[in-house]
Amino acid sequence: MPKKINPMEMSLWKLKTYWEEWELRVGVLLSLLLQFILILSGNLRKRSPNKLLTFVLWLAYLSAEWVATFALGNISNTIDDLIPHHHNDILTFWTPFLLLHLGGPDTITAFSLEDNQLWLRQALGLILQLVAVVYIFARSLPGSKLLCPTLFVFLAGVLKYGERNLALKRASMDGLRGSLVKDREPGPNYAKLMEDFSSKLNAGIPAMLDVIGESEDRNSSSYSPATSVVGGVNTDWPQILNEAFYCFQTFKRLFVDLILSFHERKDSRSIFSNRNASQAYKLIEIELNFVYDVLYTKALVVHTLRGRIFRALSFSSTLAAFFFFLLTEKQGFHKKDIIITYLLLIGALALEIVALGLLIFSDWTAVILRSSNHYSKLIWLERGIHGILSMSRSLPPYKHRWSHCMGQYNLLKVCVQDQPTPFSKLLGSLDVKELWDQYRYTEHVNAFEELKNFIFEDLKRKSSMDEDSEDYKNFNMSRGQWALQQDDEYYCRFGWSIQVNFDESLLIWHIATEICFHLDDTKNNSTDHETSNHRKASKVLSSYLVYLLVAHPSTLSSTAGLGMIRYGDTCEEATKFFKEERLVGDEFEACKMLMNVHTYVPTKQVKGDRSKSVLWDAVILAKDLRELDEPKMWKITCKVWIEMLCFAARHCRGNYHAQMLNTGGELLTSVWLLEAHLGMGVHYQIKTGHFRTNIVLEKQESY
Repeated sequence: MPKKINPMEMSLWKLKTYWEEWELRVGVLLSLLLQFILILSGNLRKRSPNKLLTFVLWLAYLSAEWVATFALGNISNTIDDLIPHHHNDILTFWTPFLLLHLGGPDTITAFSLEDNQLWLRQALGLILQLVAVVYIFARSLPGSKLLCPTLFVFLAGVLKYGERNLALKRASMDGLRGSLVKDREPGPNYAKLMEDFSSKLNAGIPAMLDVIGESEDRNSSSYSPATSVVGGVNTDWPQILNEAFYCFQTFKRLFVDLILSFHERKDSRSIFSNRNASQAYKLIEIELNFVYDVLYTKALVVHTLRGRIFRALSFSSTLAAFFFFLLTEKQGFHKKDIIITYLLLIGALALEIVALGLLIFSDWTAVILRSSNHYSKLIWLERGIHGILSMSRSLPPYKHRWSHCMGQYNLLKVCVQDQPTPFSKLLGSLDVKELWDQYRYTEHVNAFEELKNFIFEDLKRKSSMDEDSEDYKNFNMSRGQWALQQDDEYYCRFGWSIQVNFDESLLIWHIATEICFHLDDTKNNSTDHETSNHRKASKVLSSYLVYLLVAHPSTLSSTAGLGMIRYGDTCEEATKFFKEERLVGDEFEACKMLMNVHTYVPTKQVKGDRSKSVLWDAVILAKDLRELDEPKMWKITCKVWIEMLCFAARHCRGNYHAQMLNTGGELLTSVWLLEAHLGMGVHYQIKTGHFRTNIVLEKQESY
């Protein structure tokens, strides 16, 4: 009697059979789909800090390589089986498409900076994948009717994959640094000069050294400002783009921790000296867009003569493969395989066309055309590109080149609202509660114009100081001192709060600002516009710097670990205090409760220094600040926060600034570049350049 088949077993067997039939087909189509996701949304992340978008791109970026490699291995295994020859032909034809997909789209070669550093591993991967493809070709191609289209797609795939590896290598920190430091600087021949000088003195010939500094030899900027100006300010958009590209070419050195000279300082100041805040930030926005393209896309490869030749070859090869397959006799091929092959070919052509469009209608092409010797003949093309770019900028996703968002993280809000629940305990046991809290309590606000104006005017005023003056030297290390020292009374009362470690000072001023903000008597009343803006700017900058401390601790301090310990201890003490007071969710009441605590004795005299909490130091500062008039209080608070922001930007290493460009960018990076463009910061370490020294014979008097 035959054994009765279990329905469940039958269903599983059918499912297994169906999957074995379709797994390879699903793999190659999924690989194609991932390429479209990456090319269409790869550039969106520089304009948005959205976590969901970042996650989707991260998933697509990782999956694209895994799926293509999986499908390639599957083809290799399938071809080894005893199956019809025509089926082998079409599977072999799919192989170079996977190589094409492994090359990735132009809009995203690296998800993070670390991917660039792994370019050597990617190069090894390219070699191994090529070996696998050649192995598949060797088993199937001889006598194949699809030989020509397969070889054409293979050529396009090798070019694409090679482009990606070259882009990764050039965008790595070592690669970028190496491209910027080409010539060594031994300086003038000191030994020969001194030998000549000594020989003349020993011969009794009176001589002296005439030294001319390099700066004295150069009286004007090497960069010519724009010709189309109104009121001294350039209004020609293509020229603004050109200026931004010039700044990018010079100041990209900062992202790999290289130095600048007084020449670059003079050139940059000539560009920014007559700009208002809006124009200055727009220039920096375009400049950072170029930096992003270099670090995370194929820009360094495709926007070259060789890159354009490769792109023409890749497109031509794919188009030729399409027509060869179209004209090939398809008898013996499965209908579904023919449909999938057409989808792969049309998809590859569509990807090439999109990439070509992005290549032509880009800021890079506009700059290249403007610097061309044949610019007068190509001006119509530049205007067309500018028109297309202007139209694309009107679309919401492409309106800005960076997100214009500032992360906001409020310590008191976290402590008041965070209550123990079974879910939070589960997250704690999995050691991911801090990550969840960071996601849950982080908000984003726009960097409003008044705030950017405050920062710009403050930096512009300080940049006009004599760089040899004591005030200018102190400014580079100032994180509130300069603002408070404008009035001796302020420094005497509040100076203690900024004479501690930066992360400690930041947390003290953050909590004090929150208390003053929530207890401010003027917030619901009519007040002057300037005070209102100072109040809003103080609140936003306070929460922004704490957000950086929590989400990007390495950007704020070389002792990031201590900063996180201090933040954690402060949170724990505040949470414990509010829990004892049975307070939940009300920040206004929380601030009132904190202010009601007597703080006559300094905290360290009572608590010691094992706990790094600064909660009650912040309350002491808040009480002192609230003794001032509201306009004065918010003006001085705003100035202190601007100095803290500038200090943080100045002392954040270039690679951290580069790292933050792939998640919408940060105001911190814009401020960092703005300081550099205004001639400030620690980057200008060549102040005199080479001396030109001549030996001058003294005239002897005759008697």
